Amino acid sequence: MKNKNLVCYLSEKGHKNFWYPTETKAIIQNACNLEKLNYVHGGTRQLCALRVLKSCLLPINFDSCSVDNISPPQEDEYVVVWVERHAIKINTNKKEM
Repeated sequence: MKNKNLVCYLSEKGHKNFWYPTETKAIIQNACNLEKLNYVHGGTRQLCALRVLKSCLLPINFDSCSVDNISPPQEDEYVVVWVERHAIKINTNKKEM
């Protein structure tokens, strides 16, 4: 799926090496390919996981999480990011969901 500029939350490894969303935000550039993952987020935020190339991310905050996740921005390396579910529905066709 293709997107328009989306705000996302970066990931960190946590309990049992699962990926969890952080509070660190980045922007996924438009025209980048996204792959929706079947990861479950059980928190109060309604987030879904996406697989995206590091080179498609522009950090909003610079902290240790953004440095760990997107530096250096290699074109062939993927990371897991989290976006609000309603943003994905707005930016994709319903048949893709």
